[in-house]
Amino acid sequence: MHLNEHEERLIGFFPTNNMAQAAVNDLRKSHLASNDDSIHVEPYTGFKGVNRNYTESGRVINNEYLLDGEAFVVTVVTPEDKCEKAASVIKANGGRFNM
Repeated sequence: MHLNEHEERLIGFFPTNNMAQAAVNDLRKSHLASNDDSIHVEPYTGFKGVNRNYTESGRVINNEYLLDGEAFVVTVVTPEDKCEKAASVIKANGGRFNM
């Protein structure tokens, strides 16, 4: 996703797809994404040697757990002045940030 001047990219990690989708829905309802193309949810692939077949629970099919239990990532581009509100929506839906 391309960042324009005065935009920020937030990346929130979630243990389930349902939680990630709820955050996306709330971000859209609150008009916190710069546009519809600037918000995505996808499986988190930042782990070592684990099967990439996911379930809704955040576990992989071979019953190994993903790194830190986070299976999905939400990426949103938001105007700088809406960044804190977008972060609070992500946290309210069970997301966390890697800082």
